[in-house]
Amino acid sequence: PIKELREDSLTELNLEGKGVGVSGALVLKELISFNASLTELDLSQNDLGGETDYVKASEVQGDSFEVGDKVMYQGQEMVVSQVKDSDGDIKMLCHSGITAIAGALGISASLTSLGLFGNHLKDEGIAIICEAFQNNKATKLASLNIGANEITPIGVQSVAAMMAVMTSLTSIDLSFNKMGKDAILSLLSICKHKDQLESISLAGCNLGVEEVSAVAEYLRVSASLTSLGLFNNNL
Repeated sequence: PIKELREDSLTELNLEGKGVGVSGALVLKELISFNASLTELDLSQNDLGGETDYVKASEVQGDSFEVGDKVMYQGQEMVVSQVKDSDGDIKMLCHSGITAIAGALGISASLTSLGLFGNHLKDEGIAIICEAFQNNKATKLASLNIGANEITPIGVQSVAAMMAVMTSLTSIDLSFNKMGKDAILSLLSICKHKDQLESISLAGCNLGVEEVSAVAEYLRVSASLTSLGLFNNNL
């Protein structure tokens, strides 16, 4: 599809599970940044979060190796995602790939659908994506799938901030993220207040009684919601 992207003639691009990774993301940034035809992009299951396997901490440059600490490894700045195990090994995240994609999303005025399911983005990667859309006043994004990205309550704050200002978004998939009760309740409150979503999925999010009650109330008062995903919640 590179030729079509360069010629600005491609409207849909499905790269799900194609091993895009960090290097591919850097190429994609340049190709889609100023593409005025592309409306649908699926980058699901491409490990754009860039998490390494376990690496010897002795091979990494840094003053501290706690989760969230910035370190250098093989000439790249990374963030510690797993503390030292019994063998002295750590895991790290490289944000170069998702930052590159976000750079394109931050200026795209044509994209209406984006799939990022299962990319190990975690809170840091989600924050980068949400900030890009939050700052893009020209975005037409209507559908966003960020399911299965290990989003915690911290990451939900970024999602909530994005949703509070986006007027184009009508569908969001947050399935299979362990976001926590308070974060989900806060997000549902925003959804109910704005009432612009037509579809939301909270499948596999370990919803409890309070969350389900909040979902039911949202569904009761919403004039726009037509699709609700709640499977795999032991309801």
